[in-house]
Amino acid sequence: MHSWMQKSVFISYAGFTVLTAILWLVMPDKLSQAIAQAASAYAIDVGRARGASDLALGIIAWNARNLAPSPGRQFILLGLFAANVLLLVAGTIAQLTSISTPSRWIVYLAHVGWACAFGYYFVRGGWLSKA
Repeated sequence: MHSWMQKSVFISYAGFTVLTAILWLVMPDKLSQAIAQAASAYAIDVGRARGASDLALGIIAWNARNLAPSPGRQFILLGLFAANVLLLVAGTIAQLTSISTPSRWIVYLAHVGWACAFGYYFVRGGWLSKA
């Protein structure tokens, strides 16, 4: 059986990611407003694409919470680790530009936690009990 801590990582990531995905899909103009000033006219389309990819990641994380250790689960862990590392890079770049916001640091720290957790579970084969 998976530990409650491991499940909580999957559930918290899935919940946050699906929530932000819905916001990106429903209100891309509001969320892309700051980006549009710094980027281009394609910011709303990029926001929608971000929402679609976030929705997929959230659904994958939600469904992976109960998977038994397997090569497929390892690929999911690796993918979620990589996605969070890429979001950390994007968040760092955003915070060093004109679209920096104090609230983004909270999201940044959440992605640090998720990246560390998914990386840890990937390296450990997904089981804390294997230690």
